[in-house]
Amino acid sequence: MGILDKYMNPNAKTYTPPTIKSQEKGFTPQKTSTGSTGVKEGTTQTKKPGVLKWLLDNAVAGFSSPGADIGNAIYAGTRLIDRLIFNPIEIERGDTLFPWAEGFKRDIIDSSKRYQTEKAAATNKAAGKTLGAIGQNVVQPVAGAIPAAAVALMTKGAGSTSGTLAGTAAVETGVGAAKVAETARQAATQLARSPSFKLAFTQSFGNAYQNAIDSGAPEDQALIASTLTGLLNAGVEVTGGLEQLPESVRKGGASAISNWVKTMFDEGKEEVVQGVIERLVSKGVYNPEAPVASATDPTAVFNPVSSAQEFIGGAAAGGILGGGQIGAQRLAAALTPRGTTTHPATTQPTTAQPAPRQTMTPPSAPRQTTAQPAPVTTPTRSTAPITTTTSQENAQAPASVGGIQVYRGYNRSADATQ
Repeated sequence: MGILDKYMNPNAKTYTPPTIKSQEKGFTPQKTSTGSTGVKEGTTQTKKPGVLKWLLDNAVAGFSSPGADIGNAIYAGTRLIDRLIFNPIEIERGDTLFPWAEGFKRDIIDSSKRYQTEKAAATNKAAGKTLGAIGQNVVQPVAGAIPAAAVALMTKGAGSTSGTLAGTAAVETGVGAAKVAETARQAATQLARSPSFKLAFTQSFGNAYQNAIDSGAPEDQALIASTLTGLLNAGVEVTGGLEQLPESVRKGGASAISNWVKTMFDEGKEEVVQGVIERLVSKGVYNPEAPVASATDPTAVFNPVSSAQEFIGGAAAGGILGGGQIGAQRLAAALTPRGTTTHPATTQPTTAQPAPRQTMTPPSAPRQTTAQPAPVTTPTRSTAPITTTTSQENAQAPASVGGIQVYRGYNRSADATQ
């Protein structure tokens, strides 16, 4: 007899659940090899994970964070396009140009992110308070910064804000205020072409969008806040740190240790500034009740606890991955000694200078070819008046006198006048 029978059959007997062996009279729990009598009721026995499992779970959770941010950015982009095309009524009805977007976000992005986050959280809880804090605030941020560090290393820091603005300002120094707008336009164009800027914007845009949606913000406000946050945080991201370290090492002028320490502090400062920007934008767009400063409210614009955690995570990422960048560059230089003289940018002008010299030689060829037909055409023009004076029949034919053709009708009228 099932438990639902008493609701479906009023004449049924009262349902009694089966007794557990530990509730029977005379039951005594057997002792284990350690001498304990079993686990107390209401408690769960968890095994402390090994260091390798703890490190791997946190690394996978951190490395999956950029992928989730990029996926959220793709989904937010589809929602933005739909809102630009369809009216609010059609949006509420579910009209969309991207019918696959909902399933893509729900079944791939959200489920994968949730699984990795919950798995790392359970591992950190079982590992203890100290290892748990290190895993969440150090290992995960370091793993999450690997894609940005790899892009900066492959592009050698191209498109960093400091290099772009410094180079453009050096050209425009002393020209006047009329060139300020052009300077800003050139700097913005170079930043938009930077792979590091594109990656930073995509990650920040997707992360801010998901945070806004999780906070209960309407989609319109979430899109506005995520766009502003993405642009501002991407500009901060390429000002230095891991994005500029490869270029600094290549140029030289400072020791590897000083560049490494500077990268650590730059990454820590960037994380703090980006956190303040995101909370400030959220307060101005969809969360006006958030306090300006608080040590207990995580939504406060200025929160010393959140800022300290952000600085630790950024500095750890800058230190570990910055050291990896320096080591990779030195290893590449050691394996390819010739590359040390060909990789710098000073070799590019030497290869580009012969190109104008080769382009200057073709124009001289047409000048020689045009000069040769001149002697050939002048004798033909000079023989024309000689032929016209010998006979009238030849004069009636078309002739070229001074480059002007004289037709027969005109010659006949000339003979009549004579």
